[in-house]
Amino acid sequence: MLFSARPIARFVDENPTIKMLALSFILLIGFTLIAEGFDIYVPRGYIYFAMAFSIGVELLNMRARKKRATAAILLSKRITEVNLTKARRNYLLTTCRYQIAGFADSVSWLLP
Repeated sequence: MLFSARPIARFVDENPTIKMLALSFILLIGFTLIAEGFDIYVPRGYIYFAMAFSIGVELLNMRARKKRATAAILLSKRITEVNLTKARRNYLLTTCRYQIAGFADSVSWLLP
């Protein structure tokens, strides 16, 4: 347990949804303890099933997010390269036009 504390802490820090899931588990256990304090019995199977189902759904969400992020990175990289190329070309054309126009204005007094 001592050796696994650091990797688990890193995993929880990198995934904020796991933090929320852990906090909800703590609340679930807290409310269960309060209910038992008032002599209200909550079957353990319900609690364990709710926790297992939540973890399963979160693992599926993490897997889907990972696939979506990979596809988005590749797509946005391609779009960014095309946009940068167009932006550079437009910048150069605009700059050249202004420079040519400025040069023509500056030497117009030399022309008869």
